[in-house]
Amino acid sequence: MIKLLISILIIYLINNLVESSCSDFENCPTFFIDSSNDNIVANTYGSVITVNGVDFGTDVIGETIIVENNINGGGASVKVLVPDSKLEIDIPAGQSNKNFTIIAYFLNYNYNHTFNYTYEKPIVSSFTFKESGDLSIIGKGFSYKIDNNITLNGQVYNASKAINGSITLTDSINPTKYLDQGGKFEIIINVAGQISEPVTFYLFEQLSLKTTPKLNITGGKSTLNGSFKTSSTNLLKLKINGIICEIESVNSNNLNFTYPSVTKIGKYPITISFGDDLISSEIEYINFKDDSDERPSNSNVLSLSFILISSLLFIQKLLI
Repeated sequence: MIKLLISILIIYLINNLVESSCSDFENCPTFFIDSSNDNIVANTYGSVITVNGVDFGTDVIGETIIVENNINGGGASVKVLVPDSKLEIDIPAGQSNKNFTIIAYFLNYNYNHTFNYTYEKPIVSSFTFKESGDLSIIGKGFSYKIDNNITLNGQVYNASKAINGSITLTDSINPTKYLDQGGKFEIIINVAGQISEPVTFYLFEQLSLKTTPKLNITGGKSTLNGSFKTSSTNLLKLKINGIICEIESVNSNNLNFTYPSVTKIGKYPITISFGDDLISSEIEYINFKDDSDERPSNSNVLSLSFILISSLLFIQKLLI
C-alpha cells in the first residue's frame, strides 16, 4: 500500500511540478510538436496515438471541433504522457466520412497545435459461416458503435455491430441459402457514408486446390485449378517456396499467376490463403529444355519442316 502511494505521488510530481525549460511562456523558441501525426486515419474501434515534442510544458488543453452535428465521431482527448516530451491523443470508437479537428493549447494558451483525424474506410477481406449457419463478413472499418448493414447482390441486409473485425448478418433471411454451391455474390458495405469497394465471392465451403501444373525452373506464368472463393486478386495470397507470387486474375475455378525461378528441379511448397483459410501442397519444377515432351527442340522442328517441304516438292514433280 505504501509503495502504491509513493508511486502515485511520484507520477503527480512529474506531471505537475516539473516545469518546462522555457521560463517565459510567451516566448519559447524551443517549443516543438512533431507534425507527422497531424492527419490521423483512426480505426473505427478507436486509436491511441503518441506524439513527440519539445518544451511544451506539463499540461495541455484540448478542444475538439465538432462538424455538422456529427454524433458518430468526435470526443477525442489529448494529454501529456511525459512533460516536455510526449503527448497522447485518444480517439474513441466512431464512424464518419467527415474530418475532425483537435486544437491543443500549451504554455498558458500561448502556443497551440492542430491535429486532424477521420475514420478509416471499410474494407471487406473475406467471409465465413458460424456454426449457426449465419454469414459473417470479415474486414476492417466496420462500425463498433451501431449496427451495420451490407448490400449483397443488390439487396440490403441488417448486420451486427463489429466484434474483432467481423460482422454477422442478423436478418431472418440468410441470402446465401438461396445460392447454389459455387454461386456468385457481391458484397458492399456502407459505414456512415464511406462505401467499401465491391468484392465478389463464390460460395464454396472450403478453399481447395485440385490440380497443380509443372513449372519451369526459370520462372514464368501458369494456371492453378481449384476452388478459390473470390474473383478479387487482392484477397488471395499465393506463395511458392516461401515467395509471394503475383496473382494476375482469378475466378471460381482458375487462378492465373506469375511464379519465381528456382535453382534446381524438384518439388517445392505452395500455399494459398484466403482470410483465415489456408491450404498447403507441393508443386513440381522441371527444366522445360530437358523435357522433350513439354518443349520440342528447335532442331527437331527444323528437321520436320525440311522433310515436309521436300516431300511436297517431290509430289509436285510427279504430278507435272
